[in-house]
Amino acid sequence: MRVTRPVSIGGVEFDVLVSSNETLAAEVPDYPVEDGFSVTDTIITKPKELNMTLYLSDNPVTWYNRLGSGPGRVQMVEGQLRSLFAERKLLTVLTSTDRYQNMCITSVGIEKTKENGSGRGISVSMKQVNITGRQTAGVPDTYGLGGASMGNAGTAGTGAASGTASQAAGSGKDSGGNSQSQKKASLLYNVASNIGIF
Repeated sequence: MRVTRPVSIGGVEFDVLVSSNETLAAEVPDYPVEDGFSVTDTIITKPKELNMTLYLSDNPVTWYNRLGSGPGRVQMVEGQLRSLFAERKLLTVLTSTDRYQNMCITSVGIEKTKENGSGRGISVSMKQVNITGRQTAGVPDTYGLGGASMGNAGTAGTGAASGTASQAAGSGKDSGGNSQSQKKASLLYNVASNIGIF
């Protein structure tokens, strides 16, 4: 197949694609599944991963007319790649045959060797971010209305509690050493008082 375009990561183009490795993976349940039960919802697909090995040089041969040449080109492209990594944005990756969208750079390796001269071996690892659509549901106008009159059913309070019965009754003490508020808050005490036991 004839290569019609250089590899591009977020608009940054490279001289040569040395290798590319695309990984698709999924988590499959380890527990037994009942016969006839659909397991589709229990299989979780992981984000697509893409690992690429690229090459940069000051004098590209393959895409000379498109990429240009000259000293400093490697440093320029290397700087653009560093910026893409620092920006943490979702990127589109183009190869001669494929298009990957919503890709995030997870790591960048820059190899500088004597054999490369001024060129650079670049390794880039990326992971695809799955984008889902947001859905909203309409709420009927009658929501929050209740009773035969369909009047406003009120709202739940979010303020502090008004206090316990013992707090509202006061904090004085009687001669027996018991708090008057505790006696007043006691249902049993109130009942006994009413029938004349106390």
